Amino acid sequence: MEFNEKTALDIIQKYNLAPKTLNVWKSRNSIPDRYGNSDFVLDYSDYVSDCANLREICALPVVNKASFDVHFGYLRAGAEFAKGKIGIRESVYALVKSEIEKMRHEVEKCLIIDLKGLNFTNQLAKTLKVGCLKHTVLLKNAFGINEVNILLYHIEQKNEFDLKTLAKIRKCLKDFYTKIDKVL
Repeated sequence: MEFNEKTALDIIQKYNLAPKTLNVWKSRNSIPDRYGNSDFVLDYSDYVSDCANLREICALPVVNKASFDVHFGYLRAGAEFAKGKIGIRESVYALVKSEIEKMRHEVEKCLIIDLKGLNFTNQLAKTLKVGCLKHTVLLKNAFGINEVNILLYHIEQKNEFDLKTLAKIRKCLKDFYTKIDKVL
């Protein structure tokens, strides 16, 4: 559709588009044809509810919001999104959701491995290296901060643990996985 400033302003108001859209359409000298179609409906209902779920996960203290700042484009944006201060574009939403899915998948891998043996410790080391997971926060409720540092050292060294310690670690992971799974 050919650019017309009055039509563009009407469309921007009707669909609640960003004011910058006018400049973009003006520079292109066209308005996307979909806005000229009277049947076109801009439906964000699924996207809005998904954003609310994503915001709930980002608000968990275990999730490292700073790791999402790269996707959002500026420092502290992940924390601002989690608090509900800023919105999120669909492209950024997809990136952040994929990071959370990756984190969820790594935690899930830990939960399906048998506690005995080195496989669990190896997988746990991989899981705790996922950038958007604050492993000290995840483990400190069950262990205490001093024990967590020692525990992380032993995990990094791939040392084996007694079953009681492994069960506590697994419970922390299971609780976190349940919270994410319930929201997603």
